[in-house]
Amino acid sequence: MPFVYLHRSDGKRFFNDPKGRYFVDHKQVQEEAKRVLAMCLLEAEVIGDTMGMSVEAKDLSGRTLFQVTVVASTW
Repeated sequence: MPFVYLHRSDGKRFFNDPKGRYFVDHKQVQEEAKRVLAMCLLEAEVIGDTMGMSVEAKDLSGRTLFQVTVVASTW
């Protein structure tokens, strides 16, 4: 598996992964993207009723290898 960057977005702001890292296989990329998303959700302050977040795994060429997105709602 090539060198991968895990970029994050909360729907309003985009956070580039400045470091990136190597992964063994595609499954490890998916697991790490989901872990990063879960950590972001736990740390996020919910402003309003609905929020969305996504994590996107891209290789050095800019090709998206995996993307995970969640929309959460409070009531």
